[in-house]
Amino acid sequence: MITDQINGSLVQEDWDRIVHALKSYVIREEEVLKTKNVGDREWQELISYSSLAADIELFILPLKCQTKTSNVSGTM
Repeated sequence: MITDQINGSLVQEDWDRIVHALKSYVIREEEVLKTKNVGDREWQELISYSSLAADIELFILPLKCQTKTSNVSGTM
């Protein structure tokens, strides 16, 4: 099952790559949607990817930085 494989134990670099990929996808798709003059549904679907990238940056990445900082300060 996919939930068994994704447990949040990815390293900082993995999360950075995920955010970069999501943002790159959104940028490319925005250009495609502009040229095709699509409706609201397609734009809404794209917003979910942008929101996911923002959520990762807001909720996941700060936690990874805090964990790294606490691990470093704990070894001193």
